[in-house]
Amino acid sequence: MKKQFTRRDFLKAALATSASGMFGLAIKPSTALAAGQPFKVLVKIELLGGCDSHCIWLPTNSAKFAALNARRPGAMFAANPSQTLDIGYSQGIGLHPNLSQLIPHIPHTRFFLNTSNAKSYGQSGSHEDAQNIMTMGTKDFNGKFQGWTARIYDSDPTCQLIGFLGSRGANVNCDHNVQRCAESPPPTVDTFETFKLDGVNFPASMGGSNNSKYVGDVIKRLAEARPAAQQPSNVEKEFDGALRGLFPAIDEFARTVTFQSPLYSAYNSGNYFARQLRNIAMKIKQLTMEPTSERFIFSLGYGGFDLHENWNAPYGTPELMTTIGSALGIFMNDIQAMGVMDDVVVMTSTEFGRTLYSNQVGTDHGEGSTTIVMGGRVKGGSNAVYGDILTASEFGSLMNAPSRIDNRGIISSILNDFMGIDHTLAFPGPIADEFTIENYNLFTGLVA
Repeated sequence: MKKQFTRRDFLKAALATSASGMFGLAIKPSTALAAGQPFKVLVKIELLGGCDSHCIWLPTNSAKFAALNARRPGAMFAANPSQTLDIGYSQGIGLHPNLSQLIPHIPHTRFFLNTSNAKSYGQSGSHEDAQNIMTMGTKDFNGKFQGWTARIYDSDPTCQLIGFLGSRGANVNCDHNVQRCAESPPPTVDTFETFKLDGVNFPASMGGSNNSKYVGDVIKRLAEARPAAQQPSNVEKEFDGALRGLFPAIDEFARTVTFQSPLYSAYNSGNYFARQLRNIAMKIKQLTMEPTSERFIFSLGYGGFDLHENWNAPYGTPELMTTIGSALGIFMNDIQAMGVMDDVVVMTSTEFGRTLYSNQVGTDHGEGSTTIVMGGRVKGGSNAVYGDILTASEFGSLMNAPSRIDNRGIISSILNDFMGIDHTLAFPGPIADEFTIENYNLFTGLVA
């Protein structure tokens, strides 16, 4: 039987010896799925700020393109449809040129057009309200700030939930009245960028490297603390609370450090979004080396989409799409190299779409947006686009791209058909009555 590290064992060993590489994350559940079933991973990415669908794609039909361009004169990312990346299959849309690294993965990518996170609530008046709806799956009708991912965590001990700091949208708060959440809240971590303490690498926390010295001091104080028998010291309580459940996961960090993914170095492009995906890939690599039938949901956010009419400004659409396209492209290549494409699904959402034309200060908070779903089992290719592309008349006359697909239905399909999780655990009671799960024909070749 393997020796189980305790947090003090880890600190003692780490402070005494030198470690190298990056740290991953694993938390063992109390139960597992049926023997023989592979692990499943859902990576949930929230594009924060209201990601305009037309940051991601444009119509390749010249009449539709001309009508849309007339609504946003001089603000489009491409001068004409021929500059977009045609996904083929007569789909009638082209991707932003900076999403080129996604093109090889179109055969297992689905673009859901004109989606929203809670159609019945209509347009939200603020980013915060809309992000709460996106994260929770509904308005906070019960007074609890609890996300749909956290509801699963509260209800299903076989499912592990890991969130990343850096965005309030990537919420993993659970119900502390539930025993599992009270005893082991889902960890919320950052990008695992390291700092050194006595020559040892540790993950930066509580906001990243700017707070590294503070965290390092706390770790050192904790290592030196001599609390009352069997009782945590005040320093341990401080650190445990500050990291919202991360500290119990330190027991696993030492083990995960050796599981570098095949394309580990390719992620080191300097942006935190790529590094977050890198560390998810490292965790997946560990799962391939230590077989398990657990389910994992990673929740992370990538912001900067509150652009209004600054599409081409510094840190505007081109740079945002470069970051997303590059990081997702590397990640998909990485899980393909590991041979686990069929066991991973990546999905994006955003709190709301944006209006088709400016209200004098830019595109306002709108309705329809685009949801991207990627994975080895996803039916893409000729099925790459689900939903309708607006007509030329609609592009020319509508203020909003209409919301026609409730994103909660897409999420539910992923949970039911891919993760093997009853979607009503995520969207219980009255929430489940607010939307319909359509026949998206999203997956192929799933093993029951």
